[in-house]
Amino acid sequence: LSYIRRFVYYCDLESTVRGVNIERNMQKGVCHRCLKGNRFMEKEVCIVCGASYCYHCVPRAMGSMPEGRKCLTCVGFRIREARRGKLGKCSRLLKRLLTDSEVKFIMNNEMLCEVNQLPPELVFVNGETLSQDELFELQNCKYPPKKLRPGHYWYDKGSGFWGKEGQKPSQIITSHLDVGGHVKRNASNGNTNVLINNREITKEELWMLKSAGLRSEGKPHFWVNEDGTYQEEGQKNEKGKIWDKTRTKLVCAVLSLPVPPRSENPSQKEVNGEIRDNLAQKSIHKFLLVGYDKSGTSTIYKQAKIVYGIPFSEDERQTIKFLIQRNLFGYLGVLLEGRERFEEEITEQFESGFG
Repeated sequence: LSYIRRFVYYCDLESTVRGVNIERNMQKGVCHRCLKGNRFMEKEVCIVCGASYCYHCVPRAMGSMPEGRKCLTCVGFRIREARRGKLGKCSRLLKRLLTDSEVKFIMNNEMLCEVNQLPPELVFVNGETLSQDELFELQNCKYPPKKLRPGHYWYDKGSGFWGKEGQKPSQIITSHLDVGGHVKRNASNGNTNVLINNREITKEELWMLKSAGLRSEGKPHFWVNEDGTYQEEGQKNEKGKIWDKTRTKLVCAVLSLPVPPRSENPSQKEVNGEIRDNLAQKSIHKFLLVGYDKSGTSTIYKQAKIVYGIPFSEDERQTIKFLIQRNLFGYLGVLLEGRERFEEEITEQFESGFG
């Protein structure tokens, strides 16, 4: 009965991954492979289908994890967006199960795998969907958006204000990025008749401007730069910076408004920089290896994949396996032929010695 239940589960799992919703009658909290345990048992969760596995079933259910913590049937499929925040964050179960180098290798694959990256066609900025190059520029700028998920966002290229469509700004990112279209007047659903860079601001932002000493009578239109300097429309003289006053920063903290980014944690910056560098190398640096047959071009390619921790595909593994087997059989044949020659020479010498 247990084998039948497992077979039905894996059939359901494959259908669910491919977009077919099938209800599974399973007890909550049990391992999806051995069907044992309870909800208090520590388990590893697949980032695609959400199936959870106990300590003993993880190696068989997930294998070598070439794309991170995925079931064998989920390899090659996009991750569940609700699990995107867990990418690269190792669990205690995985640390107990594998060595530190293996865990680092798997987490690196999980972060850098192409199929695990955020699909650009699901991210809209100022009403326009992003291309792959625009998404790459957005994620690898000096101050990128935090916890970027599929959805609709607005972006003020002049000041760097960033937020979800219909909401107040949540962050100030790098300005003047060539992503999305122009910010719309109603991007944040403001109703104050006060504009910043052609966007009608919200009440919280208006209170922030008043705390900074800006006058809002007469429905003014302000131009704000990335460093916080501002000027009214039609005037050339730049005035002071909005966030220079401590009172303004306090108001922003109370109203949950962003302030310009400061120096980051060096260790965190180093880690994020390493990930961005790896992504840049995978996306930009490409070269062509040419040469005669048996010149070593394929060997250089394989060594480069091993050095940079890029897993081989199933076809490449089968090809390498066949090549190794062919070479072994060839060497064994050479040894057997040499053995026969050696035996013949010994026999001849032995017979000539007695003769």
